[in-house]
Amino acid sequence: MFASRMVPLFRLWMSDFSQFAHFSSKTTDNSLIFLPKRQPIRSFFFQSNGNFMTANTMHLYGLQVLTRCGSGAYGDVYYCQDASGKRVALKVISKSKVGSGWERELKGITNYRRLAEASPLLLNIFHVGEDESSFYYTMEPADNAGTEKNYTPDTLAARLAHGPLPSEKLLSTLKRLLECITALHQAGFAHRDIKPENILFVNGEPKLADLGLLSPLSGTLTQLAGTLDFLPPEERTGEGTGDSHESRQRNDLYAFGKIIYCCVSGRSAGDFPTLPPDLPLTVTNKYFFRLALRLCEREPSLRLNRMDILQREFDQAEKTILYGETIKDKARFFGKQVVLLVKSVGWRGFQFLRRHYAVTAIVLFVLVAGASSLARHFHDRPDQASLELAKALRQSQENDDASSDQSFTFYQGIYSLNIPSGWQCFGREALHEMLGGPIKKIQYTYGVVIPDDRGSGNLSPHFEIDVLPWRKEKVEQSPDAELIELLSKYIGGTETVKGLSLKRYHYPRLNLDTVMFVGDHRPAHVIAAYLFPQEDHSLLLTGFMLSESYEEDMRDFLVMMDSLV
Repeated sequence: MFASRMVPLFRLWMSDFSQFAHFSSKTTDNSLIFLPKRQPIRSFFFQSNGNFMTANTMHLYGLQVLTRCGSGAYGDVYYCQDASGKRVALKVISKSKVGSGWERELKGITNYRRLAEASPLLLNIFHVGEDESSFYYTMEPADNAGTEKNYTPDTLAARLAHGPLPSEKLLSTLKRLLECITALHQAGFAHRDIKPENILFVNGEPKLADLGLLSPLSGTLTQLAGTLDFLPPEERTGEGTGDSHESRQRNDLYAFGKIIYCCVSGRSAGDFPTLPPDLPLTVTNKYFFRLALRLCEREPSLRLNRMDILQREFDQAEKTILYGETIKDKARFFGKQVVLLVKSVGWRGFQFLRRHYAVTAIVLFVLVAGASSLARHFHDRPDQASLELAKALRQSQENDDASSDQSFTFYQGIYSLNIPSGWQCFGREALHEMLGGPIKKIQYTYGVVIPDDRGSGNLSPHFEIDVLPWRKEKVEQSPDAELIELLSKYIGGTETVKGLSLKRYHYPRLNLDTVMFVGDHRPAHVIAAYLFPQEDHSLLLTGFMLSESYEEDMRDFLVMMDSLV
């Protein structure tokens, strides 16, 4: 009985098979497709993966192929319908073309499907599958831009083939695309191949398609992904920072900038940043072209590459487009341009110095030396009070009569100092001449009072009047030990000053906070000093007395101190 049933079935199968004269070679998915020699009424043949062709139709993965939409680097896209008549787009991706990373791409699309189900912004994926040679998925088809019998997908590239997007469509289209990119990035994905051909219009709204390059941002990829004109220059030249979460997101924003340019100008991305001469510079075109320039700035450090900043800039552009440009908007734009110009000059200068490191070293040396010289110049430059003191000392010096008391005022007339009889005053220049040359120690010394009978080449005993760059805060905040060490170094080194003690008190005659120092200076010498700290510098009166005439010299020193009013 079994044999009696199989024989007619075998004859029927052979009858149908005889209708085919030959079969083709293996297809891209390594399966066989038989080609008909004549038109049979019901002749068909199944492939190993379930795909088959009849005389007038082709079936892939249970779907009837209506037309082939196009081919990409990794696979083909078909416009199909299922048994119920629902129209879908089918993309078949060859595993061999993708290479060893096909599993990662398949996983990325699977994860994206779950994301798209919860977001109306993203292209919906209905089914994902695979066989031995390929993996595939079905998705929402683009609107039909052709006729009923000749399906043509409605893409941004097709619209731009007729020129720039109309002004009334530009804002809504770009805003929707930015929302799509934001949704992808917030979910942890990057598209990596944003271009007009991959932007479909579904129910009139733009959506990102061609998810064959879409990947999770947490993964890694070593190959260059994307269309060259939509990739940043550093990615094309291999000077990028590597493939990372941040770099993929930045690359998507750069590509979005090129999309804006294409929509505004109607030209290809390779023509960036030129504009057609007849393009009307409306507020909409102007603001979006500015945004494209910032997104596609050649220098990465000057480029707008953060989503939060892009959102703010886009919202500001939308507000201006809808309600008009104000003077405040123009001022804000001018300010941003100034900042960008400064950053651009600084960045290009840095790049030049980095490439010419020898020049960099010379420039740095000159800058440091110049800054040091300038600091010394301003640090050592006498202020007005010091100049007045030097002038008063010169006038006192001109008086050769040391038999009577001398007095002069300085520090903007605040101080009046009386020099006792028997003492002669010398200014800095005269002191240098008397000692045979300048002495570093008297850098801030503006006068020396010397007994008239001991002034020839001899500085002992003597009194010094100094204006020092020690601000009041420095004197008040410095510990006693630090002030003692500071004064010791100023006088001539700690090895020449022994037993120096310090006392802080308020000087009643001048109503000033005062620091008094007393100690031994070199053998057979005694030092007494008063430091009067001011807001911008300090006045120091120092007496160097011989131990054998200490009492007499000290009395004259105190007379001078008491004469300060």
